[in-house]
Amino acid sequence: LEAASTLIKSNKLSPPNAYIMAAAMLSTLVGIYHTFLQSNPSYALLYINISIILSMSLPKLLFVGCTSQQDVILRSNEVILPKLMSGLFVMAVIVCEPFFCDVFFARIGGHFLFDFSLALDVVMAVVMEGSKRSGGVDNDDVVEEMKKVKAS
Repeated sequence: LEAASTLIKSNKLSPPNAYIMAAAMLSTLVGIYHTFLQSNPSYALLYINISIILSMSLPKLLFVGCTSQQDVILRSNEVILPKLMSGLFVMAVIVCEPFFCDVFFARIGGHFLFDFSLALDVVMAVVMEGSKRSGGVDNDDVVEEMKKVKAS
């Protein structure tokens, strides 16, 4: 749904087409990873997590520009440093877990670190949402600003 939301907010696709494209992209990723999982099932968690992250990130990376004011508003609305850092921590744990689990990751509490990184990411998302509601940028404000930019 994040992918479709990004495509709709950026006015790249209509809502029905955005949802169809997001579903097709996710289905393609699942099909590709299913093929790889048959040969090496120990990487299942890595494939699942990468699928989720790609389905959320690719639409913004590929379809939202960086030159128009409308695109800049859409890109800058959701990026704050604590959320970015928690997302990077999650990514580091996701990548380390399948490759380094037996070597050292399990000994330093790899599964705990994975759960902790996910919990931290959720807390940062809640904090970000709370800051929007208490005077920060709200999605409705961004939509209104984008309408003003379009009208001018």
